[in-house]
Amino acid sequence: MVAEPVSIFLATTFGQIIFSIAISVALTLISQALAPKPKRQKEKQGRKQVVRSSIEPHQVTYGEDVISGLLSFAETSGDNNEFVHLIITTNGHEISAMNDVYFNNNIIPATSIDGSGDVQVGPYTGHSRIKKHLGQSGQVADADLVSELSNWTSAHVGNSRAYLYLRMKWNNDIFPTGLPNIRVGTKGKKVWDPRLDPGAPATKAFSNNAALCQLDYIMSSFGFNIPVGEIHEASWIAAANTCDQQVPTLATAAGMVNINLSADTVTVDDTELWLSGDVIRLTTTGTLPAGLSLATDYYLIIDSKGSYGFALTLANARAGTKVNITDIGSGNHTLTRNSELRYTINGSFQVDTSPADILQDLLSASFGTMTFQQGQFKGYTAGITAVSKSIADDDFMDTIQVITRPSRSELFNKVRGTYNKADDNNVTSDFAPISVALALSEDNDVELTTDLPLPYTNSNSMAQRIALIHILKHRQGMVVQLPLKISAFGTAVWDVVDVTNSILGWTNKKFRTLEWELRDDSSILLTCQEEDDASYTWVAATDEILVDTAPDTNLPDPFDVNAPTNLVVTSGADELFLKLDGTVVSRIHAAWTLPATEFVIAGGRIELEYKKSVDSAWRKVPPLQGNSTEEFIWDVEDGVLYDIRVRSVNSLGVASDTSDPWAQTVSNHFVEGKSALPANVTGFSAQQNGNVIVLRWSQVADIDLAGYEIRFTQI
Repeated sequence: MVAEPVSIFLATTFGQIIFSIAISVALTLISQALAPKPKRQKEKQGRKQVVRSSIEPHQVTYGEDVISGLLSFAETSGDNNEFVHLIITTNGHEISAMNDVYFNNNIIPATSIDGSGDVQVGPYTGHSRIKKHLGQSGQVADADLVSELSNWTSAHVGNSRAYLYLRMKWNNDIFPTGLPNIRVGTKGKKVWDPRLDPGAPATKAFSNNAALCQLDYIMSSFGFNIPVGEIHEASWIAAANTCDQQVPTLATAAGMVNINLSADTVTVDDTELWLSGDVIRLTTTGTLPAGLSLATDYYLIIDSKGSYGFALTLANARAGTKVNITDIGSGNHTLTRNSELRYTINGSFQVDTSPADILQDLLSASFGTMTFQQGQFKGYTAGITAVSKSIADDDFMDTIQVITRPSRSELFNKVRGTYNKADDNNVTSDFAPISVALALSEDNDVELTTDLPLPYTNSNSMAQRIALIHILKHRQGMVVQLPLKISAFGTAVWDVVDVTNSILGWTNKKFRTLEWELRDDSSILLTCQEEDDASYTWVAATDEILVDTAPDTNLPDPFDVNAPTNLVVTSGADELFLKLDGTVVSRIHAAWTLPATEFVIAGGRIELEYKKSVDSAWRKVPPLQGNSTEEFIWDVEDGVLYDIRVRSVNSLGVASDTSDPWAQTVSNHFVEGKSALPANVTGFSAQQNGNVIVLRWSQVADIDLAGYEIRFTQI
């Protein structure tokens, strides 16, 4: 294997970096170029927690991600400092959109925030204002913050900085653990698409196309700042087209449960199914909503978790251009997903990470490669490549040299790894492991496993596809050196050639070019690795594992607290109480079923409140232990209507059912108390003894019993 002639194609220091990342496969095979480096694992994900620091690096987001950011400003206001104002800088560049916001694990859908930033739906209504600033050109300081705080002025514009401005009104029930961790669903950096605007990188739009995100990174100032003149547009266009191909998946279906005509969106009965750009079809038991059609491919637009819009083209989906829905139709409507994009990038990183490491991670999302040839950078993604040249016996100058395949210690037949799980807000999770039965058999049924982190892939099935390519490319370990005549001059690094050689018995055998050397005798030496189109073939029915074989965790969510159920209240004679001084008082007896939350039963509490129905202020009963199932409410008045409510609170102070913490409420309960009729006399009998009649009966147990009244008449 020769190394020096590579400098023909890699004339710059950066070119050598790219080469070491992307095409050193002649020495270590293509799969090893993307081998995981565990020491960088902590850098493979965007910020998920608010960070307080003045020296943190900026964050970059490509595609879609759920991220937090830097706490850049914090101040209180109000007569009692009840308002806290926060600026959280999420990105060091302009982004395309901010959607859902998360307070801890509680989602605030984008649709519940009005034009002024006020939350209008859910528990944070009246207690939160959320303003989104995307970092676009001409961005101005937030007018509300400028008007409310003197320390924030019109000069605080946040040039090219995306940030959230939040004002939260303190309430112990709403914010039981203090200020929550804040994250936001983000559509990231706008990128250049040379398919639409050749030679004009100033024209940019949102895309999660893997090749376009990789191209943007090497051209960005926080990447390698490569000018457009050094970009081989044709190769990047071909790579982008490959990324935008639809790949079949196992069919998954969900039913529509709501249609929002004003937003042209629908919600479904499973909020954790699909991604932007997935293709679905619609079926119905009646008539589809007007604007939608049967037997039509629609590209999904995700505005909010579990809320989908439909586009007729992928470009429209990325631009957010939805099909107009004008009525709800009739019957039950079902969405079925059948395919997804081949390669996307969805994730974030900090700019202090090594650019070479970032680029390697970005390339992993498409099993991609970059080369530097004739003064330009070329980009490639994993996929079937057309043969650029056919080589036959007459083209050889000398004998083909075959380089030894990988040793057994380097082999693997199974890949496990991690990806950013989209239905868990892009948290790093394990994808379903992939193995190849033929490779296992070749290794004498000894399972040989390698790890593959995919920090910018957010689809389980996409991660599985990349893992399968990883195995199959690795198993094609034969590397050859082809000494050819000058007629092979037009062959470039990463081109695919087919070789016919009578000595080795090859007929149109495919190889991918790894190195190209012009020798002193004007011959060409190509170093190639065997290539098989089957490496990129994916059969969902046999290859895809639809769900993870084991859940990430079964631990309960501390911010998801179940409420008590079956609240029943009574206040008749059975609930009266006799004091030591003989006074009888009325009480309301409240009983409920324990919540199914262990953090309430053990260490939490039950809160019970009551009021007269005509009053507005609630009165609290002293907190009860979390395993309590009943309690008496004292000092109530007979003949008056009362409201009673109960909720559970866990040991962190998080109340049940944050959307409606007092869902268990009984209204207008009439207190009978001492006004309730006493129990009927039972066991009454009369026995005459001479001139005396003896009357007997069972004693009435009512504690407010004043006495008995006996009436008689002569017969």
